Amino acid sequence: MGSKDGRLIINWMFPDVLDLYGDRGNIMALERLGRRLGFDVVIRRVESFSAAGEADFSVFCSGDLDVVSSLARDKSGIENLLAGSKKILVFGTTGALFGGETVRLSRPGFCGLGLLDAEIKERPAYLVNFKYPAGNDYLLELDAEYAKEGFDCASGVYLKSVTVNAAPEVKPFAKVLFGLDNTGELEHAGFDGAVFGNVIWTNLLGPALVKNPWLTLSLIEKVTGKQFPIDEEMREFWEFELKSLHEFKEFIKKKI
Repeated sequence: MGSKDGRLIINWMFPDVLDLYGDRGNIMALERLGRRLGFDVVIRRVESFSAAGEADFSVFCSGDLDVVSSLARDKSGIENLLAGSKKILVFGTTGALFGGETVRLSRPGFCGLGLLDAEIKERPAYLVNFKYPAGNDYLLELDAEYAKEGFDCASGVYLKSVTVNAAPEVKPFAKVLFGLDNTGELEHAGFDGAVFGNVIWTNLLGPALVKNPWLTLSLIEKVTGKQFPIDEEMREFWEFELKSLHEFKEFIKKKI
């Protein structure tokens, strides 16, 4: 099933309601790179936890907290999702879906799936969008598990609608080089996201997998068990995003 028979199967979770910040581009990035690597990419639109069949990736794009709270009410099929997905990718505020209780400011809080051990709180609206000079630019140093040789950074943007204080034993996804960390307290320091079980959550938007195809490659390698060299052909394929990363780093230097 899946990558073993030459297919790369992607569950696109709740695509009609988790659709903020252009994160559907992450699905497109997995599809395009997967096909370039020789896989028959199958994308399935999934509208409930229980309908999530076996897949290499189950992808949750960014969603509004009201949407996330409504999805959290139906937990009946989560075991099916966890058991059938090699990797579950979660972006932005949708990370709250996987936590315990999320405390909200002016609306009732909600209990998530209880997989991420963390204290989660909604942030005041005036703190969500960051102003000059920091802006909402985001630069991460990838954990060695997801970095490729010569490609250890990921760039993009972020909107932190919630603060997340994870338990000490929770492994972060990446180190923050520019921007605010999970807690919303450390500037250009601290950690982004979390890795727990087969779930990877990150605040990196942009879309993350479009802007950082080396990260996309690393993730595909994880689920397929195959290694793909970064040769000159691959670098040419990535030329636009490599130039973009270079310009992004130069821009960041001027702001620090």
